[in-house]
Amino acid sequence: MQVASVEGLDIPMLTRADEEWLAIEMTLVSRPFLLDFGTAWLDERPDFSPEVWEQAEADAAEKFGEDWPEAQRIIGSLGATTGIIMGDVHPGNLAMH
Repeated sequence: MQVASVEGLDIPMLTRADEEWLAIEMTLVSRPFLLDFGTAWLDERPDFSPEVWEQAEADAAEKFGEDWPEAQRIIGSLGATTGIIMGDVHPGNLAMH
């Protein structure tokens, strides 16, 4: 399944992969965007302790400030649409404005 956007945020598309060189080529996106899936999981969250998840959420809430509820909604929609669970979410990889 190819998903080009979630909640109006562009997502880069994989255009080519080279297993020999361990390289990928992706499309460019502009704001608003959602990118950087290096610390993301598919379908299931890792089995981290509740404290780890609470700290990650507190850190993200601090980074997003008053935009955190909207960021949470977008992250939830991403998971519902694609099964992708983002691990390291911050305004650099989820740019709403």
